[in-house]
Amino acid sequence: MFLFPAAGLIGLGFGYLRGGGFSSLASVSLRHNWLVAVAVALQVGQGHGPLRELGDGPHRVIVLLSYGAIGAWLMLNAPGRSPALRGGISLVALGFVLNVAAIVANGAMPVSEAALQQVGEGRAAVSQSQLWKHVRATPDTSLSGLGDIIPVPGPEGIRSVVSAGDIVMVLGFALALAAAMADPEPAPALSRSRP
Repeated sequence: MFLFPAAGLIGLGFGYLRGGGFSSLASVSLRHNWLVAVAVALQVGQGHGPLRELGDGPHRVIVLLSYGAIGAWLMLNAPGRSPALRGGISLVALGFVLNVAAIVANGAMPVSEAALQQVGEGRAAVSQSQLWKHVRATPDTSLSGLGDIIPVPGPEGIRSVVSAGDIVMVLGFALALAAAMADPEPAPALSRSRP
């Protein structure tokens, strides 16, 4: 999704304008990165590997496990950060929760046919290609307002349909990058040695 790279550039720009630098960004220590590796492996395995053939039930469990790993990683990395960086991470987590709610309620992310038509993708086969983790929204769709219902027009490769959760995550990502560039991380507390 092009929104994340665009948000990254905006976040880096704001961080630079606030007097930040790439050295501050590079000094941000992320913890428990193995959780991200697990989530990526599960997503790739079910989308393009042997896990894809397991059927709907196991497929949903794998999706939830991968999202759970990312959610845990976000929660474990928020404490001890500057208020602005913690706020950015919290927004990413909130958007993530909104997306997961729609996915859990429907077994996959519901996507609006009308929104697909607005971006020229009305003939796209939902649950195929880049939409393989989606289901077509219907009048019976639960939490349909949290699905992919927001059309983002543009040239091929940029146009998309996104969710409210995606927008919140993108804003949080930009804020987190700007904060990581401009706000030094608090120094770890030193333990007092006892005589």
